[in-house]
Amino acid sequence: MKEMNSSHALQILPYEMKGMNFYHALQLFNRRVFLEGSLAEDDFDRLSRDIVFTTGSLPLALEVIGSLLHGKPKARWEKTLDKSREIPDEKVQKTLMISYDALNDHRREIFLDVACLFTNEDICNANYTWEACEFHPEIEDLVRMSLIKIKDNNKFWMHNQLRDLGREIVHKESPKNLGKRSRLWTSEAVLDLVKTKERKEDVEALDLLGRSSHISIIHEEIERFESLRFLRLSYGTLHGDFIVCLPKLRWLSWCSPSPDFSVCLLFIQRI
Repeated sequence: MKEMNSSHALQILPYEMKGMNFYHALQLFNRRVFLEGSLAEDDFDRLSRDIVFTTGSLPLALEVIGSLLHGKPKARWEKTLDKSREIPDEKVQKTLMISYDALNDHRREIFLDVACLFTNEDICNANYTWEACEFHPEIEDLVRMSLIKIKDNNKFWMHNQLRDLGREIVHKESPKNLGKRSRLWTSEAVLDLVKTKERKEDVEALDLLGRSSHISIIHEEIERFESLRFLRLSYGTLHGDFIVCLPKLRWLSWCSPSPDFSVCLLFIQRI
């Protein structure tokens, strides 16, 4: 922050995070990749230095890439180095994509769910949902890869750049058509989409929790979300038989201002 004129007004100036000095960056990378009982550090010294150099010594990238390479053979290191050399130093998200690309389908779904829906949410609640969706949660692997973290209160935490990466991945599923994206969260454009008559068979998650004004959603509007497995709503009213019209729904969270309801959280397991 910078003090300005006699009124003591404060101006917040943007500051670009610089990379660590090379020695400290190499130490950070080695701590992540060479854990007790893993590969011999001396055998990978040149590759370690090359990877640190190509990532621009950025702490988050070093932590994520180091976690990805822990216990992996030299061939995997060399492949990762080749990919990182194709990415300009300032493109942190593209560097982080190397770890995302290494995930299997279930882990990708979980990563995107945390980025778009479950940051600061309780891990147990999310686990129930993933089990009901048969995603076979593998949270420990994502934690080991430094893609997500679990806070002391048992809630998810994700670095802002990783969260932005996940949301950008969803945005790129269909940059111009919201109804073709897998996950949607609060915005006026999303609410407008709910009211349209087009079918939204690609949408798996709809989060309208952040709204402060009352909305009303009817059976005919929500049934157009044929693949919906997650629905979170606040300050709203649901009209109709939603269980019948949402065959894939596994999470329903409903916060209503009505005196008859406070918070209703359902995990729906269909047999």
